[in-house]
Amino acid sequence: MKKVLSLFIMAIVTLQMAFAGNVVTMDVKKLPQESQQFIKNYFPNSKIDLIKIEKDIFSTEYEVKLSNDIELKFDRKGNWEKVDCGRRSVPEGLLPTFAKQYVKNNFPNERITEVKREGTRTKIELSNDVSIKFNKDGKVIKMDD
Repeated sequence: MKKVLSLFIMAIVTLQMAFAGNVVTMDVKKLPQESQQFIKNYFPNSKIDLIKIEKDIFSTEYEVKLSNDIELKFDRKGNWEKVDCGRRSVPEGLLPTFAKQYVKNNFPNERITEVKREGTRTKIELSNDVSIKFNKDGKVIKMDD
């Protein structure tokens, strides 16, 4: 039984290594169409410095670094998962209304510099480094400073 289990584990590891791999490129055509359109819509004046494609057996993720220190992360279909604008503000159109309203009411002097989708939750980071996590209904479920 141990031999069979060992062989099974070795087979999985071998398969993962065969299909896994990271690609680093600057070729925007390597991104899914949806990601390409996202960049054109929200960051039209930014130049792509680097695209990192991370593949394994079960998933593919795309990380994009733009020339103005903005970092984007997309899933295998090209849907955005994370937008990190460094010290700049995240484009308004990417932010859920509840997050914008919460920051306006509670942190009027701060900007939202990062937004991340975590399943049905949304996490934002403010210019003062406060992180706020919302559930799908827009209620604050966690805040870190």
